Amino acid sequence: MTPLFPESDDRARLERLAREHAERSAGPDGRAPSCAPIERLVVDYLRHLCSDGGTDQGPEPHRQVCEAIAARYPWLAAECRRQVVVRAAEEARDRFHQRSESWERGDRRREHRELVARSREVIGRLRVGQRVGFRYRRFWYTGVIVGLGRTRARVAHRVFTGPERVRMLHAAKLVPFDERTFGDGPR
Repeated sequence: MTPLFPESDDRARLERLAREHAERSAGPDGRAPSCAPIERLVVDYLRHLCSDGGTDQGPEPHRQVCEAIAARYPWLAAECRRQVVVRAAEEARDRFHQRSESWERGDRRREHRELVARSREVIGRLRVGQRVGFRYRRFWYTGVIVGLGRTRARVAHRVFTGPERVRMLHAAKLVPFDERTFGDGPR
C-alpha cells in the first residue's frame, strides 16, 4: 500500500482540511466529530485519503497507514500510536467475544447431549397414559403421555385459557404426577 498524502505539508492547511472533512462526514444525527482533538481529526483525514473509498481498513493496513503518517508528519506520531493501540485492543476484544460465543455454543451442545442421555435413561420408566408434570416457559402444567419416542414423550395438556395442546418434551424434563409430591408443581 502506497499512501497518497497531500503535496503541501502545511500544518494549518491540514488542520483546516481535517475540520472540513469531519464536518462533511457528520453522522446521521448531524453531529460532527469536530470536538475531537485536532491531531485525531488530521490523522483520520489522512487515513481517509489513503483508504479505498472510505471502507473500513483491516488492522494491518490501518497500522501501515498510521506508520506512514507518523513518518511523514512527526507531530502526529503520538496520535497514530494511540489509534494503532486502540484498533489492536478492539480486534482483541472482538476475537475474545467470538471465542466466548463459540464456547457458549459448545456448552449448549454439551448440555443438550446430557439432556438426551438422561432422557434415554428415564424414557423406560414412563408409559402411555401416565400423568406427568412439566415446566414450559414460566408455568407448570400437568398432562397425560400420549406417545413415547427414544428420548422424548408427547404430552397432551390444557393451557390456562382452555384449549388442549400436545407437546414433544424430553423425558428428563417430565415429573411423574403424584398428588402427594407434585401438587401444583415444584416451586
